[in-house]
Amino acid sequence: MPVHHLDSHLRFRNIRVVSYLLVTHLTRQNAIPAFWRSVNLSSGVSPLLPQVFLIMGAYLWFWCNLRGVAHFGDDRPLLPTLDDLPRALNIPMMPMFSQEEAAHPVQQVALPSKGYLIRLCFVFIMTLCICGIPLPGHWIRTLGEHVFGQLIFVWLSLFVAVILTDGWEMWRAWNELRRLLVYLDRLPLRRTLRALRGLAWGSIWKMSGDVLQERYRVITFQLESLRHLTKAVATSAPYAEVNNRTELLHGLDHLQSKAKDFSMWFVSLSKNQTIDVAHLRDLQAEVATAAGLVMKSVLLPEWQKETTSLIVDRSKPLVDGAEKPAETAIPIDKLPLHVVAAEEFFVLPYLAFIQNTLGRIRTIALGSLWLFVGATLAVSSYPFDPLNVLGGIFLTVFLLYGGLANVVYAQMARDATLSHITDTQPKQLGGQFWGRLLTFSVGPLIGLLTTLFPSSGH
Repeated sequence: MPVHHLDSHLRFRNIRVVSYLLVTHLTRQNAIPAFWRSVNLSSGVSPLLPQVFLIMGAYLWFWCNLRGVAHFGDDRPLLPTLDDLPRALNIPMMPMFSQEEAAHPVQQVALPSKGYLIRLCFVFIMTLCICGIPLPGHWIRTLGEHVFGQLIFVWLSLFVAVILTDGWEMWRAWNELRRLLVYLDRLPLRRTLRALRGLAWGSIWKMSGDVLQERYRVITFQLESLRHLTKAVATSAPYAEVNNRTELLHGLDHLQSKAKDFSMWFVSLSKNQTIDVAHLRDLQAEVATAAGLVMKSVLLPEWQKETTSLIVDRSKPLVDGAEKPAETAIPIDKLPLHVVAAEEFFVLPYLAFIQNTLGRIRTIALGSLWLFVGATLAVSSYPFDPLNVLGGIFLTVFLLYGGLANVVYAQMARDATLSHITDTQPKQLGGQFWGRLLTFSVGPLIGLLTTLFPSSGH
């Protein structure tokens, strides 16, 4: 038997087994009323409706996670490797900015893995045990068979376990990314981050929007910055101010050749053509390599020669009694042209990587949101018992996950590096943050209220 026919046969057999378990005790006298009650979805006692809500929530969770996993495809932004970044006595000087020690840990946490499945199984078993204690008979009472209540109990326990596990994964991914953000804020690059205005990322919520579309937008910025850097190094920078000038120009010319190949491939794409992202993957790798070369040849030597403080703003002396500004202005108009272009070119791959990771965190949050909404609507659409226990379970999950998500996004809004990019005040939560957070919580809150107050669900 072919493989696909075997898979279909096993799937339909499993469906028949579940159907048999649900209707095994029906007789000729109660079968027709039970079937009529099931198909009449608006009656309020249909056992199909809660299953439909659960399936819809699971489907949307899968869709969000597939979209988030797509962020880490072969066309994802790359960072310079350890060999690309500066070294001293064959020891890496900036390992915390490398692909190996900055990007790989974030990717391992953000993507589903065997460790995620192990944690999910552990949380699922704990959820079954804890949620089963207050329930009489360790199952949910329904108007139908015992097996239906047991099936719904397992479904809801699995949803709760996935929500809690995803919340923990979101926290871990943000912690790994925050290390890179802290290190970026310790470099003189923060003056360039504060000066960036062309990216139009108005808030942390917008930064993690349509990441796949924004990825190509950032690439156009990188190619534009590449042209400016090449001209600045070739014409504006004195020979003594650029280490390995010939090697740097050769690397930039090689990247421009790769960019030309990518542009030719991109404009030749058609709607019905199968897309091979090999050109984009090669371009991302070349951009990361060139960024490391720029750090070695231009930025690190120039930073070591600077004498102007980036902490004290001497242009505005502090008056007695005046409040110290939250951020010190760091002018870049006096910097050499090739240094400004080099800092802009070097920081763009990191901004693309940051946005890509924030997009994955956003899909984790949205997936958990849909699971919670689907589970609460399923409970409120059928007279399950005891409803007060189920409401208490979902209230606990709402407080745990909502509190964790609030902490994560609050730390994003207060982060100095992200504040520079989004042109907001670091260490402060503005009205826009609370407004977006309230909008984000409307769906789960409505689902929770329909569970706690069943009459509102009608």
